[in-house]
Amino acid sequence: MSNKEYQKEYYEENRQLISDLRKIRYRTDPVYREKIKRKSRARYRKRLKSPDKKLGYTIKVVDNKTLFTVKYVLEVISKSRDFLDVWELTGHIPKSTFVDSRGWRLYSENQIDLLDIAIGQYDKKEWNKEQVREYLWEHWEKENNNG
Repeated sequence: MSNKEYQKEYYEENRQLISDLRKIRYRTDPVYREKIKRKSRARYRKRLKSPDKKLGYTIKVVDNKTLFTVKYVLEVISKSRDFLDVWELTGHIPKSTFVDSRGWRLYSENQIDLLDIAIGQYDKKEWNKEQVREYLWEHWEKENNNG
């Protein structure tokens, strides 16, 4: 049995013990805790690169697809977070298709364009809420099927 195979077998047999010891060390050793936090942050940053923090909002690149946070969406549609949340809860706006590891809603460029068009029409009083809902839900589905 090679050393690598032995280590793998040992880990499988003692997985719970190793996990418990790591948790105890994390709680009791501040240096170890900071080391683990640094590694975790670095792993998160590497996985979800954010090239554009200078603008005050975050752009995520996931699987070669550019996604934007709610803050950017609010700037584009010139609305408050409450507006977006309420309209999403009432079903006038579909829920965001993408969510990052922290639970933040992310939107594609196409989805932001759809929101901008629909809410712009609503603000001009050319569409009512139901027309906005129909337009967004129809095109949001196309986005999901294509993406």
